[in-house]
Amino acid sequence: MMNKFNWAIFSIFIGGIILFSCNEAATKEMNDAKNNLNEAGTDMKEAAVASNDTLKEKVAADWREFKAESDDAIQKMENDSKELEIKISKASDKQKAKLQAQLKKSNESLQEMKAKLNTRTDEFNRDMENFDDKVADKYDSFKKEFKHDMNELGNAFRGLFKDDEK
Repeated sequence: MMNKFNWAIFSIFIGGIILFSCNEAATKEMNDAKNNLNEAGTDMKEAAVASNDTLKEKVAADWREFKAESDDAIQKMENDSKELEIKISKASDKQKAKLQAQLKKSNESLQEMKAKLNTRTDEFNRDMENFDDKVADKYDSFKKEFKHDMNELGNAFRGLFKDDEK
């Protein structure tokens, strides 16, 4: 009987070892999986931050280029205005009052555009501190509208004398 009893204890002992070994292997695999998942999450966060930083840099560069182009266009229109003042001073008295009123209106619009650009630049700089993809969309929309308005204003400056030449 003792022999069968030893065999039973031995079998239980081996079974416990096998069960314990399986449980230990499963626990190790679960821990490895958790670590891999945490690393993947960290990698994704780092990639998202890098992507956001890249977009932020691109948006900032686009804005600087837009601002420089807009400042140049405004400066050109201010120079054109000075030239138009000289032309108006040589115009007939009949034309002078009308042209001066039109030029004054165009200059006021130009100053409004200049102020609008400076205000939006300040807003842009503040928005860049809390950058997200909505910032890019917001300023893309503004740039299109601003360029359109500047083209219209440029046409108004160029058209000052055209009406009277007809």
